[in-house]
Amino acid sequence: MKSCRRVLLAALLLLPAHLPAQSLDEVVSGCGAGDGAACFAAGRMAEAARGTSAATQAASLYAQGCSLGNADSCVARGMLLLAGVALPQDLGGAAAMFRQGCELGNGRGCYAIGGMLVQGNGVQSDIRAGAVYYQKGCDAGDAASCLQLAMLCNTVNGVGINYPRAAAALTRACDLNNTTGCINLAQMYQYGPGVPIDLARAIQLYRKACDIGNTNGCNLWAAATVSNR
Repeated sequence: MKSCRRVLLAALLLLPAHLPAQSLDEVVSGCGAGDGAACFAAGRMAEAARGTSAATQAASLYAQGCSLGNADSCVARGMLLLAGVALPQDLGGAAAMFRQGCELGNGRGCYAIGGMLVQGNGVQSDIRAGAVYYQKGCDAGDAASCLQLAMLCNTVNGVGINYPRAAAALTRACDLNNTTGCINLAQMYQYGPGVPIDLARAIQLYRKACDIGNTNGCNLWAAATVSNR
C-alpha cells in the first residue's frame, strides 16, 4: 500500500494547480455543457473546498470530464480511486483511469499506470508493459516517466540492460529540465557505459543541473572541471 501512496503523491504533485477565476457554479455549468476541461477545473475547485461532499462532487465531475475525453479528469479520478477518497478504494479502477488518461496523452497517467504495472499494485505485475507506459509518458513530456524508464533499462530485473535506451530517456528528462536526469546522463558520459566517454559533455550537463538549482550538480560540475584540467 505504501507504493500506491508513492504513485499517488507523484501524480498529485504534477497535476495542474491553476484554478479558474469564475465561481464553482459557473465552471460546473461549462462542464454540463460538454466542456471536459471545465469538468476538471470544477473538480479541482471542489477538492480545494475540502469536505466529504466536496470530494464526492469532485469525483463525479472528474468522471464526467473523463467521459468527455479530458485526460486530466481521468487521472484525477484515478487518484481518488487509488487513495479511496470520496470513493471506495479500487486499484483496478484506478489503473483503468490512469490507462485512459495516458492514452489521451497525459504523461502523468502513463507514469501512474506504469508504476502500478511495475510494482504489481492492483494489476498483474508486468515490468515490460510498465516500461511501455513509461516510454509513452516520457514521450508526452513527463520527466518522472523518463527517469523510471532509464532505471528499468539499467537493471537486469527491469527490461534487460539497454544503455542506449537509458541514455535516450535521460536525455529527454534533462531536456525537460529535470536535474536528476541531467546528472545521471552526465555520469554516463563521464564513466560509461552506453555512450562514448565525453568529459566535456558531462561537464556541460553537470553545469546545467547546477544552473537549475541542484547543489549536487554544482559539486559534481566543480569536481569534473578540476579533473579535466
